Amino acid sequence: MIFFLVFTAIVVVHEFGHYLFARLFKVKIISFAVGFGPKIFSRKGKDGTEFRLNVFPLGGYLKMEGEDPTAFEGEEPADKGLYYAKPAWQRFFIAFAGPAFSIIAGYVLLAMVAVIWGIPSVGIAQVDPSSPAMEAGMKSGDVITHMNGKRVFDLTEISEIIKENERVQFTVKRESGVKQVNVSPRVFPVQYNLVLKTSDSAISKEGLTVEKINGEDWEEQRLENYMNKESGESVLPREAELTLSNSETMTATLYGLQRIQERKVIGITFATLSKTIKKGVAPFKDGDKIFSINNNAINSGNDMFNVLRVMDFPADRESPYHYMEIRGDKIIENETYRSLNAISVTVLRNGEEITLEIPREAFIESIGQCVFEPPVPNQTISNPVRAVSIGFQWSNNLLRRMGKIITELFSGQRNVSEFSGPIGIMAVIGQASDAGLESVILIVALITLNLGIINLLPLPALDGGRIVFNLIEMIMRKRINPVIEGYIHTAGFFFIIGLSFYIMYFDILRFMN
Repeated sequence: MIFFLVFTAIVVVHEFGHYLFARLFKVKIISFAVGFGPKIFSRKGKDGTEFRLNVFPLGGYLKMEGEDPTAFEGEEPADKGLYYAKPAWQRFFIAFAGPAFSIIAGYVLLAMVAVIWGIPSVGIAQVDPSSPAMEAGMKSGDVITHMNGKRVFDLTEISEIIKENERVQFTVKRESGVKQVNVSPRVFPVQYNLVLKTSDSAISKEGLTVEKINGEDWEEQRLENYMNKESGESVLPREAELTLSNSETMTATLYGLQRIQERKVIGITFATLSKTIKKGVAPFKDGDKIFSINNNAINSGNDMFNVLRVMDFPADRESPYHYMEIRGDKIIENETYRSLNAISVTVLRNGEEITLEIPREAFIESIGQCVFEPPVPNQTISNPVRAVSIGFQWSNNLLRRMGKIITELFSGQRNVSEFSGPIGIMAVIGQASDAGLESVILIVALITLNLGIINLLPLPALDGGRIVFNLIEMIMRKRINPVIEGYIHTAGFFFIIGLSFYIMYFDILRFMN
């Protein structure tokens, strides 16, 4: 229900922008509707507009007289109150007003989040030994606030700045105060993250290098032959024999494999999950702090990720799983975890340390539904005016990133399957509602900003397509044949509907998985 209310509110704000400018230019409006289908309630305005509340809360619409260009067949409309009787510049502003109101709504919502709750913090969970970050003096627990003098808001932005610069100045907050740190990123070689299963319950290979895999040179073969060439996914489980630099041969079954491309990094792990539960699902309760899972100490959210990683693989009390990271040919991390049918979880609850014994499937289901506290508290801003200003900076940053993503889509650098449709949005809003009002407002702001940007794309049937036609008419000072324009918009409409179903297909696949 929350999804329908949120989605309707987002669309109604967009349509309200069209409505206000249509009224401003004295366009005759047939109806302004909230929802679709049969009406529940309606009322006539002084200008004759019917304001409707309809049965199905799936958005809304504005219906103007003379909106269909094919109805005029090349003739000028006699009634000057019709939409297509208005000058091109007025139709331009009517079309532009919808996306503009969506974007303005996004700015207002993010400014509200900044004033009430503050802005997100990006914390460092771990600094890799001998990394550029370690050499520059960055520490675990640091909170990144600025890079090169510019405020940053999320992990993706930080990664982009690191990738694009040879030297980066970080402003970090720590208990001792604010510190400036200059870091020179380095290009790290291809990295493989493996989940192996062996009979050895306590292997420690950090610092060693891998020389061969199944008798072949590691540098030449590595693990590409274990990847499906078409999908890029691993074909596992599969037996593997690794020959290490100390002449030891390690025989194991390879269950998990992730390949990370060569990239420019500084050697930090972001804090992405805390170990404190904000909203629990039985047997967990609100406020529980997880200390250990199957005797594996949980000191951070990253420790929890590593423990949960092996839950995807068959339970085995005798043989443990080993999570191993190999950068280039060097083993940089190696941890041992067990996948059991009974999960033992130690939590701190109301000041008392207790142990929960939970069946494996029940544990996976309940921990997946729990809402965790953010790993780093938001940065609160005491001055409301400054908070609004920072909220606007946040919106500017998101708009720029959205524009970049859309550019990458049209240039072939991204796939349509990466995007979410109604089903994906419904799932995200549902998760946000569990996390609280702040998360809901943040998600709504992101969606409405997206709606504004996407509607500005110069595609037929979208507002952006109508804007382009109006601009052409303004430049040429000649009306485009309305029949041709109508057919183009109709074709665009069916294309967008088809694209929506295509994206929805991937939404369903993600939902089922």
